Amino acid sequence: MYSLLFRLCFFLNSKQEAYMRESIAAVQVARMCVALKLVFYIGLISPSSLILASTYNDSVRLYADILKPFDKRIQPVRNQSEPITVYFQMFLINILNIDEVTQRVDLNAWINFSWVDELRTWNPSDYDGISAIHPLPLDTWRPRTLVINSVAKRDVFGDDYSPLYILSDGRSQWLPGTIFSISCDIDIRYYPFDSQTCSMSIMTHDLATDIKLYPDPSTVMTGNFKRNGEWDLVSTRITASSPLFTDVAFSIVEINIVLKRKPVFFVVNILVPTMFISAISSIVFILPEDSGERASFAITVLLSLSVFLSTVSSQLPQNSENFPIIISYLFSLLVLNGTTVFAAVVHMQCRQKKKESTPDSARNDSHHDGPVVCARLKGHFQDGSVSPAWGSGEQQLAVNPGEVNVGQSFIKQDTEQRKTSLNSDDDVALTRETTTGHFKQVNDSHGNSIVMAYLKNSNVLLFVFINTAWLILTSYFLVELIYQ
Repeated sequence: MYSLLFRLCFFLNSKQEAYMRESIAAVQVARMCVALKLVFYIGLISPSSLILASTYNDSVRLYADILKPFDKRIQPVRNQSEPITVYFQMFLINILNIDEVTQRVDLNAWINFSWVDELRTWNPSDYDGISAIHPLPLDTWRPRTLVINSVAKRDVFGDDYSPLYILSDGRSQWLPGTIFSISCDIDIRYYPFDSQTCSMSIMTHDLATDIKLYPDPSTVMTGNFKRNGEWDLVSTRITASSPLFTDVAFSIVEINIVLKRKPVFFVVNILVPTMFISAISSIVFILPEDSGERASFAITVLLSLSVFLSTVSSQLPQNSENFPIIISYLFSLLVLNGTTVFAAVVHMQCRQKKKESTPDSARNDSHHDGPVVCARLKGHFQDGSVSPAWGSGEQQLAVNPGEVNVGQSFIKQDTEQRKTSLNSDDDVALTRETTTGHFKQVNDSHGNSIVMAYLKNSNVLLFVFINTAWLILTSYFLVELIYQ
């Protein structure tokens, strides 16, 4: 629209000189064109750009009035004899790493320092409604702090890009965030069922007479905390103190964080396999002696325990102040398994020497050491002290049908003795009672001989001894670890 009016004015001006040079209407047309040109050029400038230019100028003026006149090295209080109170808040984001070997803990956290700046205040209406500014931390006063027990740089808030805000009433906030690498005394006595308490101490550069740190609240803010796969956050606590260093007091806040280890990974991958391998080490004594696998089996179990022991030792601090119970347990199992190997080798050597010194006939007879009833009865009746009753000999010989020859000879002998020694019915009854009692005694002695044979077996005794020792060791250490 403005361009069309401008072209019309240009056309009329050109025609004015040719046709209406001395006319009154030409003068009015020329004035109208000048007015249209002014309206066109003014319309090119928008109202928003005029407002933006006004706000920018006010911001420049505000920064110049608030920041430049005051020295950033002096605490912003009108009465310099009183310390400025700086409120402290910590926002824990996550636990990055806990290294038991180097005893180092890495935390990702933000710190909120807030205070009242009595010098840098203004009226927002004087600066077109500006009520807050955010200068660089190096351009204004801020509490300079350092981490006492840091294993990296101590002045962790030395960057120039941490956000800082100052409101018109003097309230100020500074939000530095970084990765805190601190040292922590890790007690691994009850590893992997242990709990650790790590502390981080933050101290001001200025004296306690100039700055006073005050925790508000007294716990770490964990609203945005991300859980760790190895550790659980149990509790937190923040305390303030003013200790003396060479007769000079500094304001210090101490952050205590209690962590508890998640033992599932260690138990499933190391503890349970170790217990299982050590438990089956006693099987070496129930393997057949002629298999030739006793020594190799025992040594294989011993090497497996050695591998697990070295794996656990590589994950723990290399010191002897707080010796882990789990290492003592694994070492005890290693000693027990070594004893098993030694006992298996010695037992095999003794058996081999016994076999070499025993004749072949005796070794063959040793395989038939069970009680033979008929053979014992034959020897018993040959002494002539007891005479069997009529018909009893055939029934008793039926106990062991395999001894056919012995039974036939016994029948002949029994027939002859019955004709000569049997005189009355009283003798028959007495003979029957004697024979029945004898067989009961033989059966009882046979059962007792089997039990005694097992108890006298050296393999059984070693098997029971190793399993009992393993059970006692495992029960003791598990009680010490879990019920600490």
